Amino acid sequence: MKVSFSSSFKKKFKIRIKSNVNEDLFWASLDIFMNEPFASKLQTHKLTGK
Repeated sequence: MKVSFSSSFKKKFKIRIKSNVNEDLFWASLDIFMNEPFASKLQTHKLTGK
């Protein structure tokens, strides 16, 4: 699976990571998502709405 980030996400990510220590958690969760998108640890669910 290929994951790409928009430029606006990258900017906001840099700002948020500087003030937060969860960068390792983010990358670990992304790695799990890329290997198994419906892993129970991620607590994913179907989207609803229009």
